[in-house]
Amino acid sequence: MVYRDAGIYFDGPGQGHALEKNKMPLTSQWEKPVKVILDYFNATEVTAIGMSLGGNLVLHAAAFEKRIKKVVCFDILPSLFNCVTRQLPESLKKQISTDLDKNENGTAINAALNDLMQQSLMVQWAIRQGMHVLGTKTPYDFIKQALTYDTNEISALVNQDVLLLAGQDDHYVALDQLPLQMSTLSNAHSLTARIFTDKEAAANHCQLGNLGLAISTILNWLNQVQ
Repeated sequence: MVYRDAGIYFDGPGQGHALEKNKMPLTSQWEKPVKVILDYFNATEVTAIGMSLGGNLVLHAAAFEKRIKKVVCFDILPSLFNCVTRQLPESLKKQISTDLDKNENGTAINAALNDLMQQSLMVQWAIRQGMHVLGTKTPYDFIKQALTYDTNEISALVNQDVLLLAGQDDHYVALDQLPLQMSTLSNAHSLTARIFTDKEAAANHCQLGNLGLAISTILNWLNQVQ
């Protein structure tokens, strides 16, 4: 059976039932769970939509799974490492980069991050949730693992139609990540980007406040690239 014009939603590793019930941590090799799903449903000519960190994962999938014909990053998230370290003081970011280069064990970084987590609920949530989803034991290990969730290495392999969505005031993904993401997608069949603003009540991460506008943007784009 071939599924046409049907939506398939699934929890992959690091998500929902797969994480909480089966203890499957996230993987950056998102083409692997996507292949299993597409094989099971015998799905072809697929539009893949990734939300939040899914905007990173969906590009990883499209780079290697060519049954995906159209890609929507809802929103962009080209580098998990940059998103996480964006919340940190400059001195700590420099220390992390130095320790990663030297392959240090991270004792000092763990101490600094644990202290910072007591001061910032945003940092606390980002690191604790990241550790849970990626299956790491320490904040430092989470940050090291976050380096693998980067689209720079695989973006040139994406040759599908791509839609990138970005919020002007996204608290998690800096807007300067949009041109960086666009510059890496050098072989996309077509590339469209949309920035949502505060006047549209859609400037937040994943357009929370006006999801309807984001959905209509995606649907209009799909009609245009048919």
